[in-house]
Amino acid sequence: MVSEHTLAHASIDPMSLTTESSFSSAVFYLPAQVISIKLDGKNFLAWSAQLLPLFRSYGFIGIVDGFEPSLPQFISIEHKNQGILNSGYVVWQYKDQTILGWIISSLSPTVVSTIYGFKTSRLAWQALGACFAAPSTSRISLIKRKL
Repeated sequence: MVSEHTLAHASIDPMSLTTESSFSSAVFYLPAQVISIKLDGKNFLAWSAQLLPLFRSYGFIGIVDGFEPSLPQFISIEHKNQGILNSGYVVWQYKDQTILGWIISSLSPTVVSTIYGFKTSRLAWQALGACFAAPSTSRISLIKRKL
């Protein structure tokens, strides 16, 4: 695994690379006007309903759902020994970390600790879904009582 120090000093600018994606030369900022609901542990469906269209609109949904997996960090052993990164990996990592930043910035402070230590957006997304999307028996009981 390449350390953050190595990536910071890599000779490849991820946004100067050309890929099949038309977004490869774009800079991705958190669209604050779109992310108005912060996940607090009780509003997973509303929270995810605002993020999923955002991921789709930027063409990032494949990274979050796993259909666009990470590429190898190095093209070959020789490149690894020379410290030359795979340009496709650099672009993928830039997108992934952009998504992870969006996810983290859309969480309430109490929920951020739920994903502390996860290195990819997919892992964070899966952990949040496992914690907050699964119906709990107490929630089901509460809904039944209200009915």
